[in-house]
Amino acid sequence: MRLKFFYTIVFLIAGFFFPEIVCSQQNATVVVKDSSAIEPRYFDQSHIAEYKKDKDFDYTRNEQEHPWIKAIKRWFYKILIKIFNWIFGHKNGVKYLAIMLKYLPYIFLAVLSFFIIKFLLQVDLKEILTGIPDEPVVNYGTDEEIIRKQDIDKLIREALEKGDLRLAVRYYYLKLLKLLEQKQFINWEAQKTNWEYLKEIKDENVKSGFKRFTNWYDYIWYGNYPVGEHEFDIISKEFSSFFNKLGLG
Repeated sequence: MRLKFFYTIVFLIAGFFFPEIVCSQQNATVVVKDSSAIEPRYFDQSHIAEYKKDKDFDYTRNEQEHPWIKAIKRWFYKILIKIFNWIFGHKNGVKYLAIMLKYLPYIFLAVLSFFIIKFLLQVDLKEILTGIPDEPVVNYGTDEEIIRKQDIDKLIREALEKGDLRLAVRYYYLKLLKLLEQKQFINWEAQKTNWEYLKEIKDENVKSGFKRFTNWYDYIWYGNYPVGEHEFDIISKEFSSFFNKLGLG
């Protein structure tokens, strides 16, 4: 009886000083039941069908590449990683490689556009970008003036004396146009292109030779190819042989 009384006194004291403990013990036995109504929800099948049609939500993978193509790509990618790691270090190699691969299509497009503009359209890109025209390498007038009025053999000798082999090739080609017009293989006009003259030539031997010389001329003159003495010696002999063979010299 005394023990029960003692426990009662202790419980009252604890309830006075620590009421949250006593209340938690009392509330722990209380269970509140949720009697609210449950509303079931269902997926909208029409929306699911729309998502299935959207390619952005199609995560299926189609393995269409052959295994050997994938192996070559992996091998090439490993080589690129080694190169970039060697140049930029292991911390930055992969990062710079990813940047390069990201912009690679644009770089390729820019290079392709450069060659199209420079070699096909024969435009001086330096003058377009800087606004400053190059100093003229030809000091003897335009094509028309050279072909109609100038002594081209003399111009060739003067170019050789200056060591300007590209200019000498240009004069050789203008001499070819002049002689072809004199022999009535072409009808020379200032506004015509070299490839238009090629269509005018009916003799197949003359046409094949003219095509070869036109390729050389475009590559050396418009492509700014620095022709060497050995190459020029071969080209000049080819011109002279072509002139003599067809009676154009």
